[in-house]
Amino acid sequence: MQDDARSSYRVEVHPSDIDGVLAELEVHFTGGPLDGTKLVGFQVRRGNNDGTFVTFPARAWGAGTERRYYDFLRSTASDRRVARLSMARVARWLKDAWKKEVGDEAN
Repeated sequence: MQDDARSSYRVEVHPSDIDGVLAELEVHFTGGPLDGTKLVGFQVRRGNNDGTFVTFPARAWGAGTERRYYDFLRSTASDRRVARLSMARVARWLKDAWKKEVGDEAN
């Protein structure tokens, strides 16, 4: 399948009143086969020492006391180091979009 050059995406930021969650983030798609859809479930959360971090959408499942998580957004890289770097890049992109939206409140 060929990439559609007319496709684009943007991050939409929704402030949150949930304790520890600073914002809910959505990635909205325009053009191409994903036109009119969004990927939801990202959050900017308050961390230790006044830091922040981004969580990705995932689903927990399990039986008894065992829990596993299925990540909805994953790297296509087979090398684990490259995969970690690509997911860190996405987290940084989302966090930068949040900072741009809230301005000085992010600090």
